[in-house]
Amino acid sequence: MIKSQEEVKFEIEDSFVAPWGLANEERPMHLLWAGDIDEVEIRFAEPIDLVEGYNITEGLETYESVEEHEDGSDIRVLTIPAEAFTTPGYFSAKFTVPEIFEEAIVAQAVHVIFHLPDDSTVDWEEYTFTIRPQIEIGEHPKKIVLNGVEDEEELENIDITMHYIGFGMAQVDTEAYTEGELISKGESIYHDIAEAMKKNGLYGKDTELQPVPEEWKEETNVGIPQQEMEKFVDEFRESLREDSMSDILDDEDVEELLAFLEAGDEERDMSKIYQHFEFLLLNSIIDVVDRHPTENVQLRKPQTTVQIESRMRGFVVQYHLSDNQGNEYESIEVPIEIEDERDDGGMVEMEINTEWEQHQINPQELQQLKEEIANL
Repeated sequence: MIKSQEEVKFEIEDSFVAPWGLANEERPMHLLWAGDIDEVEIRFAEPIDLVEGYNITEGLETYESVEEHEDGSDIRVLTIPAEAFTTPGYFSAKFTVPEIFEEAIVAQAVHVIFHLPDDSTVDWEEYTFTIRPQIEIGEHPKKIVLNGVEDEEELENIDITMHYIGFGMAQVDTEAYTEGELISKGESIYHDIAEAMKKNGLYGKDTELQPVPEEWKEETNVGIPQQEMEKFVDEFRESLREDSMSDILDDEDVEELLAFLEAGDEERDMSKIYQHFEFLLLNSIIDVVDRHPTENVQLRKPQTTVQIESRMRGFVVQYHLSDNQGNEYESIEVPIEIEDERDDGGMVEMEINTEWEQHQINPQELQQLKEEIANL
């Protein structure tokens, strides 16, 4: 929005403010203008935090001040004189919004006032929106009845529907507690790979590694660069050394698998190992995607199981929500009662099977939101 009190030889040639970003995510802005000015006044609504400025002779703190708005909030003001620009007619900066909001999207204004030599002004205003992922509880069991006919060889499912709303990639960690005690275990993708290798006898010293089937490649139409696979194998090897697979691999298994991975080229073609790891990894990923198809939810551990003992009368499933900026959001809790009708009691394991439904706001709706705000 540009307003001028009188005709002047001045023009804003280009302008940009990042339309949206997560809390604490650095966002850029820039201004390009033609014509003489006395100074530029840039006003940032609270809680915008300025990180860095460019094309100015001093640091941002030299030009920064704080004013109190009529509603009691603070306004950060940059007042930059014309002679402070290294190259006339250009300014850019980075800023963040360090506050986490409850709403999925919140607007903050950036207001620029160009003070011209003839005492006239040109105003320009734009909005940046702070976004966040949100999740809500859908259908879920209120009570689980144990009647003694559960098949201990196969995990029963606890089916929970969760709704994803808002913006950005949601990172979700699922855990279960009873009376403050953790009763769930999450399995990483390294765990899935180790389990698959043991089940298929893939790492025995006499194992003959066959090429990944061409029909599988054609069907999935996906692949992982060998450099990334080498990195993954290194991380998998380190996970084995840290004894994080003790629930599925005994000491002999670990030693044999480590020897398998560390075999030199004279004993085994390492490229075939990388190919088979790619096959196993993609199979594991595709399985997770099939079970959790929402593209904006990333599960920290693809599988979570709950260990239920006879003394338990209920538990709470907690979904811990964060994003790729490291922002932690409020956890969502799903309480579930247990009715144990068994005579013998004992331990039962059940898998938490979360079905994700997506209700994401279209970022293109930001323009409509801007227009609504401008008309307030």
